[in-house]
This record gives sequence, C-alpha cells and structure tokens, in this order.
Amino acid sequence: MSLFFEHRWLYYLMIEKKTLCSGTDTIAWDNQPQGTDENGGSRENSGIPNRNDRKKRSKAWEEFTITEEDADGKPVKAECIHCGMQLKCETSKGTSVLHNHLKSDSCKRKRSAIEQTPNPSSADDGAQNGATISTHDSDRRKRMRSDEVLAHNSAANTILWDKAEICNRIQQTTHQLQKAISEVQKLYGSGSVASSHLCQNTVTDSCRRTSSLVQHNIYGRVDEMNSIVKHMTEYNHVGVTVLPIVGIGGIGKTSLAQVVYSDPIVKSQFHHRIWIWVSSNFDEMRLTVEMLDFVSQEKHEGISSLAKLQEILVSHVTSKRTLLILDDVWDGIDVCRWNKLLAPWSSENTKGNVILVTTRKLSVAKRIGTVKHINLGRLEDDDFWLFFKVCAFGDENYKERPSLTIIGQQIAKKLQGSPLAAQTAGALLREHLTTDHWSNIVRNEKWKSLKLNGGIMSSLKLSFDELPYYLQQCFLYCYIFPNNHKFLSNDLVCLWISQGFVKLCHSTERLEVIGHKYLTGLLNSGFFQQVETKDPTLGDQTLYVMPALMHDFARLVSGTECAAIDDLSCVEVLPTIHHLSILTYSTYPEDKYGNIPRNEKFEEKLRRAVSSTRNLRSLVLIGKYDHFLLQYLQGIFQKAQNLRVLQISEACAGFGYSAFSLVNSTHVRYLKLGTKVWPGDLSKFYHLQVLDMVLDRNSTVPIGINNLISLRHLIASKTVYSSISNIGEMTSLQELHDFNCTSFKIAQLPCMSELVQLGVSQLENVITREEAYGAKLREKSHLEKLHLSWEYTLPQGEYGIDMNSELSSDAVETGTSKEVLEDLEPHPNLKHLHIYGYPSGTSPDWLVRTVSVTCLQTLHLEDCRELQVLPSLEKLPLLTKLKLRNMCKVREVTIPSLEELVLINLPKLERCSCSLVRDLNSSLRVPTIEGCLVLEVFPLFESCEKLIIEQKSWLSNLSVLTIHDCPQLIVSNPLPPSSSTRELSIARVSTLRTMEASSSAKLIIGIVRMPFGTFHDEDSNALTKLDDKILSFHNLGGLTHLQIRGCRNLSCISLKGFKQLISLKSLEIEFCRNLFSSDVLPEHVGEDMADAGSIALPSLERLNFESCGITGKWLSVMLQHAPALEELSVDHCEQLSGLLIEGTGRSLPNHTCTPHDSSAGNPDGTTSAALEGLLRVPSNLVSSLKKIIIKSCYVLTFQGNKEGFSGFTSLEELMVCQCPELIPSLVQKYQNNDQGNGRWLLPHSLCILEIDDSPEMLQPCFLKDGNCLEKLVIEDSPSLECLQLCFCTALEELIIDDCKLLAALEGNLTCLRKLVLSGNSGLESLGLYSCTALEELTVENCEALTALEGNFTSLRKLDMSRNPRLKSLPLRFCTALEHLRIYYCESLDTLEGNFTCIKNFHLHDNSGLESLELYSCTSLEELTVENCEALTALKGNFTSLQKLDLWENPRLKSLWLGFCTALEHLKIYDCEVLDTLEDLRSLRGLRYVDVLRCTRLPQERLLSQGYDLCAGLERLRTDDFSFLTTSFCKCLTSLQRLEIHECTTGEVRRLTDEQERALQLLMSLQELQFENYFHLEDLPVGLYSLPSLKKLEIDNCQRISSLSEKNLPPSLEELQIRYCSKELIDVCRMLATKRSKPKIQINGDYVN
Repeated sequence: MSLFFEHRWLYYLMIEKKTLCSGTDTIAWDNQPQGTDENGGSRENSGIPNRNDRKKRSKAWEEFTITEEDADGKPVKAECIHCGMQLKCETSKGTSVLHNHLKSDSCKRKRSAIEQTPNPSSADDGAQNGATISTHDSDRRKRMRSDEVLAHNSAANTILWDKAEICNRIQQTTHQLQKAISEVQKLYGSGSVASSHLCQNTVTDSCRRTSSLVQHNIYGRVDEMNSIVKHMTEYNHVGVTVLPIVGIGGIGKTSLAQVVYSDPIVKSQFHHRIWIWVSSNFDEMRLTVEMLDFVSQEKHEGISSLAKLQEILVSHVTSKRTLLILDDVWDGIDVCRWNKLLAPWSSENTKGNVILVTTRKLSVAKRIGTVKHINLGRLEDDDFWLFFKVCAFGDENYKERPSLTIIGQQIAKKLQGSPLAAQTAGALLREHLTTDHWSNIVRNEKWKSLKLNGGIMSSLKLSFDELPYYLQQCFLYCYIFPNNHKFLSNDLVCLWISQGFVKLCHSTERLEVIGHKYLTGLLNSGFFQQVETKDPTLGDQTLYVMPALMHDFARLVSGTECAAIDDLSCVEVLPTIHHLSILTYSTYPEDKYGNIPRNEKFEEKLRRAVSSTRNLRSLVLIGKYDHFLLQYLQGIFQKAQNLRVLQISEACAGFGYSAFSLVNSTHVRYLKLGTKVWPGDLSKFYHLQVLDMVLDRNSTVPIGINNLISLRHLIASKTVYSSISNIGEMTSLQELHDFNCTSFKIAQLPCMSELVQLGVSQLENVITREEAYGAKLREKSHLEKLHLSWEYTLPQGEYGIDMNSELSSDAVETGTSKEVLEDLEPHPNLKHLHIYGYPSGTSPDWLVRTVSVTCLQTLHLEDCRELQVLPSLEKLPLLTKLKLRNMCKVREVTIPSLEELVLINLPKLERCSCSLVRDLNSSLRVPTIEGCLVLEVFPLFESCEKLIIEQKSWLSNLSVLTIHDCPQLIVSNPLPPSSSTRELSIARVSTLRTMEASSSAKLIIGIVRMPFGTFHDEDSNALTKLDDKILSFHNLGGLTHLQIRGCRNLSCISLKGFKQLISLKSLEIEFCRNLFSSDVLPEHVGEDMADAGSIALPSLERLNFESCGITGKWLSVMLQHAPALEELSVDHCEQLSGLLIEGTGRSLPNHTCTPHDSSAGNPDGTTSAALEGLLRVPSNLVSSLKKIIIKSCYVLTFQGNKEGFSGFTSLEELMVCQCPELIPSLVQKYQNNDQGNGRWLLPHSLCILEIDDSPEMLQPCFLKDGNCLEKLVIEDSPSLECLQLCFCTALEELIIDDCKLLAALEGNLTCLRKLVLSGNSGLESLGLYSCTALEELTVENCEALTALEGNFTSLRKLDMSRNPRLKSLPLRFCTALEHLRIYYCESLDTLEGNFTCIKNFHLHDNSGLESLELYSCTSLEELTVENCEALTALKGNFTSLQKLDLWENPRLKSLWLGFCTALEHLKIYDCEVLDTLEDLRSLRGLRYVDVLRCTRLPQERLLSQGYDLCAGLERLRTDDFSFLTTSFCKCLTSLQRLEIHECTTGEVRRLTDEQERALQLLMSLQELQFENYFHLEDLPVGLYSLPSLKKLEIDNCQRISSLSEKNLPPSLEELQIRYCSKELIDVCRMLATKRSKPKIQINGDYVN
C-alpha cells in the first residue's frame, strides 16, 4: 500500500474521532444504511482503500481484517477485529467459519468487554472524573441532574447514537490503520513512519550533523565557559564526570561545546579528545566505532561485537585522560544502554575522564549527569547585538548605514537572544542591504517561517515532533495566553483537564497527578521554563513560562485551533477555532484619573474578526475593559454554547447576573472570574470542575453552591469555605483549606473522599473522640496534606509568643484534645502533616508507638506549648522536612536524614542530635535555626575533621543556611560550607560573624542592614581578621559582589583567599576604621600581597571604600591587584593625603609591593607620612578606569603635573566632593596670565563631571577638540566668581547650585538642553542667547536676579521659583513652551507671551500679579492659580482646559469659563469674594466639582445655571446643602461620589424633608462622605433607598450618636468611622459582631 493511502487512512481516522468526540452533534449510526457513509454517499467512494469490497458481500467480513491473500487476491487468512484471533478462510464453506467464530463464547466475551468499557477521558462528567458520590442525597441530585441534561440534549438533538457500534467502528478502523502502516514499513523501511507524530522531520539528519570545528566566534557565555573549564581542570574525583549542557534548539549548545573542545587550556588537560554527534539514533555500536576512530589509527570494519570493540577502546584510553563530547543527545536512551556505552570510561584504570553532553532534554541531563547541568539561556543583549551584526552585516563593528542599524536593533529584540534565530534572520537580511528589504523582513517576520530549512522554527519543530500527541495538544493550547504569561502549575493542569487533554489510561492516579506529569514532560523538553519566585502566597505551587520563541512557534502550528486577539493583531478568526483569547492590555489603558475610556475602533475590529463562535471551547479575556466590550461578550456567550473554559481576569462594574445568565452551563468545566461578587446562579453548573474567583471573607456565598457535585477545585480565601452550608455534599472537592468546626459539624467530612488537601480548624469544638472518629480520615486514601489546629490566644513575644507566660488551666482540655487527635488518624498515604496549637503534652500513638503514616514527607508542629514527647521521627523513612516552632518544653530533638530542618523559638532546646551524622550531612539542604537560646550541642556543626578523613565535604548539598539568636551554639567550620549555597544569614551566634548572602553571587559580612547612625554592632566588632577560618574562599568561586560593613576592629584580609574569588566584580568596604590603617601588617598578609606572580582580584571592576582608615600605600597595592578595575570610589578615607598617576608625576622612590616599615629612611627626603598617604594609580589602570568618585577626603591633593589627570583616556564620569584641597591642586593658577587662570585639563573621554569647592576661576578644557562632556554639576562653591565654558562645546546639562559670588555665565552653549540655577545670590542678569537648543530651564533662589533674556525657541519647561526681584519674563518667542511654573516671584506683575503650546501652568504666591489674560493658551490642559493676593480677573481661551484649580485668591471676583468645553475637573477653594462664574453652560464635559469656602458663590445658583451640564458629573464635593433639590438631583444620573462638608454660613443639624427626597434620587451614587459636620445630629433616613451605595464615610461628626442597621442599604460594602462620638463607635462595633458585610473601619482599623 502506498504512503499516499496511509495518509488518507490517517485523515479519515482523524475525521471519525473528531466527529465522535464532538460536543455539538450526535451521530445516527443506527439509522445509517449499510454501505453508506454518514453523508449518505457510498462507502466505496469514501476514499478508504479496499480492493476486495465487491467480492465480500457478507456482513461478516466487516468484523475481520484480511491478513493474507492468494495470487488471485482471494482471502486466505483473516483476523478478528474483536479478539485478534487468526482464522483460515480459504475453504469452500464460504463465510461459515467467520460466523461460527463470531458466535463463540470467547469472541462474545471480548465484544462485551469493549462495549462496556467507559471513556477514560478527563472530560467525562461527574463521577467519571474520579468523583465518588456515596450519599443517598447526592445520588438523588445526580439523577435529577442527569434527567435535566438528558432532557436538554434530547430537545436539541433527537437522533441518538449506539455506543457499541461506535466502539466497533473505531476498533475496526484502528486495525485497518495498523495494517496500512505495516505495509508501508515493509515497502519503505521501518523508519519511514514516525511512531509519535504524523509530520516528517523538517530538518534532515545530514543538515543536523555537527563537527568539533568552531564555525564562528562565540559571544557571551563567559560564566558557562568558566564553569566548564573548572570541571575540566579539577579532576581529583574518582570515575567519570558527566556534565550536561541543556537548552532549547538553536540556543548555542553545540557552539559552546565546540569552543570548549578547542580551548587551549582544555587541550592541555587531556590526552584524547573525542567528538561524537549522537542525534536521536542512539546506537552503541556506531558510537563506539566513531570513538575508536579518534584514538586508534586502525580500522575495525569487520568487528560486529560491541564487547570486542569496547575492549579495544579500553586498551587505548587506559591511564590516559580523555574528553568525550556527545553532541545532540535525545531521549531514546535508558540507564542500561547509557551505562553500557560508558563502560570503557568507567573502568578501574581510567580516572579524570570528562563527558560533555549537549541535549535539549532536561530529563536526559538529570538522568545521566553526575554534576549539576549547565542551563543555557538566551544571550545577554550586548553580546547578542554583536553576534547579530556579524550575522546580518558580516562585521560586529559595522557602522556604515545607521538606518539599517536602527531596524536591526528592532529585529534583534524580537529574536529573544537566540543565536540560531540571529543566523536565520541574518541570512535573510544579507540578501539585500536596503531599508525596504529590511523593513519588509520586520513587517512579515520571515525568520519565523517553517519553510526555512535549518531555520530556528524548523529546529524547534524537531523537538515538537518528538512529543506525543497529548503533549502537543497541551503545549499548543497555551498559545492563547500572552507572551511571557506566568502560569501557576495547578491552573495550567486544570485547564488541560477541562479540555479533555489529560487521559486516565486505566491508571489509578488522579487526573491532576497525570497532568503534572504532562507539565514535567514539557518542562524537560524545553517547551516551558520554571520561574523562581519567593511569593509565600503560592505555597508549593510553581510558576512556569513559555519561552518567547516557543510562543511564536505555537502560533505558527496552532493556527486552525487557537487564536489570540489584541489591538496589534486583530485578524480574522477562523470558524474552526476552538480556543480564543482577547488580550486588552494595550487596548483599554486607564486615563490619569483611573477611568477606562471606550475603544470603539477595537470593538469594530473584534466584530469583523470573530464571525463564528459556535465551535468555541475556550474564551479567555485578559486585561481591563469597559461595559461596551462586555455587551459584545454577552453576544459571544449566547452563541458559544459549547464553552468548557471561561476566564475573565478583571472585574467590570456591569458584569453581573444579566451577563452571566447567558453562559450555557451544560459544558462549562473551568470558570475563572476576577470579581468579588457572585455573578449569578451557579447551582446548575453540574459539570463545573474548577471555580476560581476573587472571593474574600466579606463575599456572600449564594444558596445552592453545594449542588456543584463535580467541583474539584474551589479557589478562594479560606473564610469562604466556612460560608458554604452542607459543604460535605460537594463530594468531588480536592481541597478544603478551612473546615471550621465552629461553622460545621465534623460529621460532614466522611463523604468527601476525594480530598487531597484538608485543613480542620477550631478543633477545641470537637468534644468527643466519636465525633473525631466519624470524620473517617483513615479512609481518605487520596489525602496528601492535612492541617489540624486548635485556637487559643498566645501572649506575643519576639518570635511570636511570650515564653515566660503560662496557659491557664481552663484554657484547654488536654485530655480531650489527646483523644480527639488520636481518632483523627489519617490514611497511611498522607505526605504532609501540620499540627497547630495542640494543647496536650504527648503525641498521638499513630505518631509515636504504632507509626502508621509511613509515607509522611513533611511534619510541622507549631505552638504546641505543652508537647514534650515528640513523634518517633526515625520511624518515618520518607521524612524530608521537619519544622518545629514555638515549642516551649522541648529539650532534645533527634532527627533523621532530612533535606529541610526548621527550629524556631525553642527556648529550652539544649541538644539536637542525629542518628547518622554522615547521612544528614549529605542530605541537608535548608537548615533554619532561630531563637534557640540554650542550644549547645549539634554534632553536624562541630569540627568536620572526621568528614575530611572520610573524603566527604561538610554539608556539600547545602542551599540555604539561617542561624539567628543562638548564642551558645558552636559552629567550628568556615562558611559557606558548599559552593552550592545560595542564601546565607548569620546573626548573634557566638562563634560566627554576622553575614548574609541573598544569592550565591552576593555576600555581606558585618552589618547587613545599616540604619541611620548605626555603623557597627558587637558581632561585627569581634571580627579582627578575615581569612579561611572565617570564610571558605574555595566555595565562593561564583561570588561577584562582596560587602564588608561596620567591622571596626577588622585589621587585615587574606589576599591569598581573595585570589580564589575568581568571579568577584564588586568589592565594597565600609566603616572599617582599622582595616589597612597601618604601614606594618601581619607577616602572612604582607607575603600574600607581595606575591607578584599572581593577581589577587583579576575580575574586579568596582572598588569602594567608605569611612575606612586605609592608607594610600595599601590602596595602591590593591589597585595593582585589580587590572580590570573600571570604577573606583573613596569616601571619608581621611588618611589619603596625595594622589599620583604613575608615569606622570615627579620622581619618587620605587613603590614596593607592600608598605614597608615607617622607620626606614627615604633618600629623596620625602617624609614617611607623605608616602603613607600617597595613593598611586598604576599606569595600567589609566586606560581602563571609567568612573572615579572621591568624597570627603579633606587633605587630599594632586601630586603630579597639572596635565596628568587628562591621562585617564577611558574616564567617563568624575565626581569630586568635599575635597577642598584637591580641585585647587588640579587647576592652573598664574598671577600675570588671566587667560590661563582656572584652566583644568580633563580627559577627552569625560562625559559627566560633578564637583564642589571650586576656586575663584574655573575653565574646563581638553587636549583635543570635540570633547565628550555632556553634564557639568558645580555645587557649594562660595569662592567661584567666573566660570568659562568656551571649550565645553558638547555640554547638554548644566547645574550650578549655591555659588553665591558667581555673577555671569560665559561660553558657547549651543548644545545645552537643561540648565538649573539654584541659590546663586550674586547672579543679577542672565543672558542665554546662545542656548538655542535649551529645552528645560529652572531658576530658583537667585535673590539678585532682575532680568532673564535669551533665545528660548526650543524651551519646553520653565520653572521660576523664589526670585523676589524678577520683574518680567520675555516669553514671546517661547513657542514650544509646554510647562510653566512660577512660585514666589513677588515683583512679577505681568505675564505676557505666546503660550500656544503650553499644557500645564502653575502660579503660586505671586503677590504682584493683578490680572491674568491667557487668550493664546489654546492647548492649555491644566491650570493652577494659588495665593495670588492681587489677582482680580482670570480670562483666556480655554478650549482645551481639562483641570482648573483656584486656591486662596482673596480678590478674585469673577471667572470667565467661556469655551471651556473640555473642562472635566473644577476646584475652587477659599476664594472669598468670587461671586460670578460666567458662561457656565459651556461646561458640557464636567465630571468632578470641588467648591469649598466660597461664601459669595451660592452653589444653588451656581448649579442651577445649567442642569443639563450635570448628567456627566461623577464626583461632587461641597459645603452647601442648598444643592439638594429634587430638580437638580434628578439630573445627577452619573454621580458616583458625594462629599459634604460643614457649611460655613449656618449650623445644619439634619436634612430637611425636601433634601431627604432629593438625596434619594441619586440612584448611581456609590460613595457618600460627611466630614467636619460638628452640628449634624442625624444621618439622612433614606440611605437605605440608595441602590448603588457601596461606601459610607463619617468623619469628625461628633454629635451623631446612632446608626440604624435598617437604614443601611443592602449594597453597602464598607463603612468608615473616623473621629466620631463614642456612642456611634460602640454602635458600629456591635454591628460588626452581627454581620461580616459591610466591612467596618473605625479610626483606620477594620473591626470585622
């Protein structure tokens, strides 16, 4: 049979399976005529090949598959499709043999079993998903539900289908398919048909084959390369080292392996180097032969024995160290075959062999690696850009076409750091180096095409094709979520289950367990990545993300099944789409007031794109939206009647019962809504498996939720469970986090047999052991996590309780609690147990004597204050985590081999012993010991000499170590104990110094958190010497940042140890006054530093000393040991007295490697003190230093010639502050040459210069024209009189602060963009005519400034503040000005200019300004006028004005608001004489109005000018009740917040009847506040009639003493009381005890 027919068979099988599994249509197989297909056509013409159909007219042939024919094509043998029996059928009896076989008992039994086999799909309903309903009530409800569903389906589809017939058809088709595949394999070989997928591999093996030769330069990967080389060079181990490199396709695994293979250091380490390309064909014979080709010159073609080949190989590699690289290893390898291949390398005479494996499969790396694998991720941006330029231009330094460079950077960002993606895109781009071609590549993203042979997508498809079909489904489904979306593991698995992707396959495992295995499979194959997070709310869940390139690949492959719509890609959605997401992140952005504007354009796009939703199974909406989009979604709800997944991540005010009622409940399995309010009736969602809502303690649970008998997961706060009556009827629930014995009877638990996690609280309410036994925890075989808690109040101490207090005898009944816990014995399968507040003194028998929970992995005992006898931990063979917290009476703990140990606040614990120290030493990963004040004995922390003798490392697998407040504990070994230690926190331990490491790359020694004024502590002061007795330097090879703080007695550090910090890039030493403060140090330190043969700090890039006593000589020596230094910072290092650049200064005695004895004489007469304080910068750093910061070195001077400082050819940033002698020593000063005075020769590369204490004259200059100086800051220079900036031609930012004698600025500042002048009291005038590029100007506290002149055509922002003599501002030519701020300019009386572009205008405290006419401000959006005492009128053309604030303008009488059609915010405060608002009717867009303390502006008259304006008003703040009229309030249809303040003209005690009626008309009101009503005695009586009111605030209303519960509307969610009467507070507290809604807040604290 041809391959063509095989694909036709596959096609028809897929069609049949899709039709059978469809949830929309049923199939009338019973009514279908024999010999026709479902469409009525002839089955012979259906495309299914069967050349003998016309000869076999008997129906019996339909039950058999012909396996052998004679020469004439007649059947000879046939196989029964039911039982697989082979029959001879060549006799003359016709088909009697076939009929007789079908009547036989054996065949009948087989057929019967097939017909009765249940569907194992995870999409099954009700109990078929694993839910077992055992109560009569549940059975009755299930029958009722089944009848309803059956009636619904019968009404929709009257044609039924026969399950047995369908099973027969599938079985028959499967047999025919198997026969077809076997025939194709005979014709084309066994490799022609893939076993796990239908698609042929995109990339052929010949294209994928690799070699050891490096094809191009490698970029980045420095850390990975160093780690690999380290493994190569350290080979003291016994046996073979297998080091895997893991990463997705195209990430550069092979390239890295090629560089390692060719590295000279690696070459010198090995006698033989072997490169083998493995691929998916793991053939031991082939691989062994290829290995021999590298080590032997002989041919071995005639040898067919693997054993013989391996013997020959052993003879060549014995006693010779070998590097074997196995490239591109796939998953077709098991441990047995791997060990067989490695046999020659594992023999006794082979030591130090290294096998480097590259693989895409994390599972392969974990299976075969002997050391931690290297996970290869994306290239860093800078490295990737260099590599991309090589691929696209052929040169990493290409600069010829800037336009192509810009486009190239856009493309590089989209390639996600993938080297193969860069090569793929680069090959396309290099075809034509034109802007049009490149722009077309960007627009079409052609590098993502699957048609590019050897491209990135083809490479990813190789991995995809290797996946089984069920994993392909799960992976492609995730495309509907946005790129970089973080999936919670449980959420993702539940989504797959709801779609039926997860299959039981007759396994006893739960669907969730199988789903997590699916996720692990995708993780191991590189289709997902695990995201590290420390969010405690996630519990044991893990976050996963789909790599960006994988997301792009999923989009290509899932085009007919999945679709995602956002504002950028709103393309047509095919009718075949089953899974649709709508992403509105960028579509509905909030405005600056927090509102979501309508997006009609997107709505129209959505309507055009989504034409048919009948086949939708998933609808996901992620992002914010408005009620208009919600209306469109309601249409989808009506049409998409087969939804299984509905997820709406954000809440919308309109999403309620009306919208949710349109969702068809028949098929919904997964419901996730971002709302705190129940959307409607959920009681008919019989098939619902997952309900995820943002429910909290105040959410009201609807009646009937217990009818959701298929619900497996309810994601909500713990308190929600307590609100569900009859929760025991929800028999499919797998998590019940808070079964509160106050709200429930424990007798509800027996029926909940599917529970996996259970938390039972308030167990003090369980009185008898019969009640406890009735919970039947022993019978819950699925239960894995159990939390049992007793509640009582504990006095608080430092670690949570006061250890000196004692519980009263009547607080608990210890005997009852012991019996209750005894009968709450869980099933032996339990894995995690947490007991909290257990009041008895002894553990239950099932944890002490007859230990039954032998599968226990985690035991957590907390606040069990009376417990003395701990469980028998050694009888728990699987225990890996033990946590004991707040255990007052425990004196001794014996622990087994654990991975995690937590001992917190055990005040009487004296001894922590372990039966097998060696095993615990190997297994322990996370020990945490805090508040164990008398703990002395812990054998694991004692001297590790015994372990060294046994050739074992101390705590070799430790990841996190925390020891706090254990003053008696003795730790004899240096830290960290292992190179794998990621986190370290030590404090207040007598034998250890304070230190903290938040990652393996950063370590702090001494004061970890340095509050203001605290520079040392006792533990830090105890550190005198930092050597290998304190730090395990050899375990810090990956350390990049080291800080030493507040160790004031530390006098020396070991540079011998520092030489082992090969990755150290940053060293900060702060507040260590004695460190390197003497010219004579201990002998061994001097020897370390004098060793000229090696460099102590080869990778150091940043060195910082602050408040240290280091001398210039010692700092000079440290600089010699840091050849890669780029940043040097010294602050408050007072012993530094001189600065010299080597090779540029005067002749001095040769500088020895270490400071010598100060008593030695100096031949040139230089004093010993001068040499001691002299800091000499080595000549090799002159070209590498990029940043120098020198602060508070009060006697430091420059010792070289005046031009020496310009020798820093790479210096980009220089800061010199509070060094009064340094700048003058650098600046030239001549008595008779005025032009030369103040010259300071600076490096040409300098970009940023910040200084203070400048001399009288300052003239920065450079050796070359065209310097790089862009920013200059001069501060606190009281002597500076003249500043010459003629040579600063590139200057863009200039800041001059507190230079009181500076009278003028001189220089050509044509590039200047930002100028800040502050506190320059001598500056009288400012002429800035050359500043044509100036965009931002700030002038403040310039007391003498009277005039400001310049060419400000580019100025965008002007800030003038506290310039009391400034009389005028020439702003006529400021045509680009957008932001203008004028504060405290008392002499300014007029303001004129061309303000056509201005958007923000702020005037504050300008007492001379009498009028303000702003007719040219046509673009003005925000205007604030505050405390302008003389201002009487405000006029202008405010057509764009959106916000107007008027504060304390006592003479302002009128306000003209003509043409303010865009005004949304109007705020007027304390304008005492304002009585007129002209042309108020133009305010059509007004949304927020605040009017307070404007006594001449009656708001009744104000608002009565235009009732039609108020329809859009959303917020009103007023101190006048007169607006409460029925005629006005009925117009406030959009009002959401109303704030009423005390009236200034009268005493209001209560509202009038008219005002009460008017208030009840505010139907949209959501928030209401009464503030500072000192005389108001009663709240409005009609509050209960406000249907939308959610929040009521009463602030400082002392006379209100009562609040009726009946007067509160049902919609009220929050009640806030602040500074009110005691009577009102008491009423509210009483109300809080009666109900959980509304939330009640009293003086800032919630009380319910």
